[in-house]
Amino acid sequence: MNNLTHSKQGQQPLLYLEVEYDEKFDGYLGDLRRYLTIDLKKQDAFRTINDLEIDFSNLSQAIDCYREKGYIKQVKIWENPFLKAFKQLPEGINVDLLAPITY
Repeated sequence: MNNLTHSKQGQQPLLYLEVEYDEKFDGYLGDLRRYLTIDLKKQDAFRTINDLEIDFSNLSQAIDCYREKGYIKQVKIWENPFLKAFKQLPEGINVDLLAPITY
């Protein structure tokens, strides 16, 4: 079977968000997209993601609540440096996905 796919060629990541839970916690937040609110900056049809405002405040509140209870060990986050659409991202450890990999 050939697992090679070209459907993602030319696409670039916009956001990386990893929630690491405590080993003793037997649960999770679920689909994180349901905590997001998306608004159009203009009333016209949007052409790029920069025409949107993606609000993470509900997700940030949920993560803070789980963090206070000790359910979340850490949050890792990377935001595309050329994108300005994200608002109220959760606090976390910044990861540099564009840094070269060294061995």
